[in-house]
Amino acid sequence: MYIKWFPRSWIQIRTDDYTLCFDPSFLITNYKKVQYVKLSEQEDDYLPIGVNECDFIFITHMHRDHYKIETINRIVKTETVIFSVNEILEKYNERTVIVNAGDILTYPGMSIEVVNAYNTEDGASTKKVHIKGKSVGYILSIDNKRIYVSGDTDLIPEMRNIENIDVAFLPIGGTFTMDTQEVIECLQLIKPKYFVPVHHLRANPELLINLMPKNVNCIIPKINEEILI
Repeated sequence: MYIKWFPRSWIQIRTDDYTLCFDPSFLITNYKKVQYVKLSEQEDDYLPIGVNECDFIFITHMHRDHYKIETINRIVKTETVIFSVNEILEKYNERTVIVNAGDILTYPGMSIEVVNAYNTEDGASTKKVHIKGKSVGYILSIDNKRIYVSGDTDLIPEMRNIENIDVAFLPIGGTFTMDTQEVIECLQLIKPKYFVPVHHLRANPELLINLMPKNVNCIIPKINEEILI
């Protein structure tokens, strides 16, 4: 299994069978000019270098830094399945699966658990814009691994039930999500083998390396760096 990260929380996972994409959204302010290409004269028609077309696209919520139709238009294939909490565009309705926390879906070689993601009154986030029921995370069992993509969330009680995770993609930026202190508490709960920080905002992920709970390994990919897990 190979993983890539693109700002802010765009994750690409490649296995022998599938290419998966989570929260695809190209925002030009997150990139240097050598890291992306302009594909046409249409507005916002850009892609980062290194992005592939996807068999499955997972959207955690409908904020523009996690979902951008111009980006999806460029990575979708004829057979691509899209998972989302809402319909995204009429032309994609037939291939979009509307999901809610608690759903369990299966495809050849892959199972998907949809889990809650939201801000809490006492959580590290200072802007409570992620509402329970309107945002989700995903746990995938694929390629003999369990992958947790939390979406934008604070530390929430439901995380106590998440276990046997090989790779966890968790936000660290604060403001809208967990901050670095709260993500450490989350890691102590779910105990993944590997942790990949996303949605950095102004947080420095490098500062987390020496704070990892026992047996948790922190991976900090560079943009478009493909890492074997």
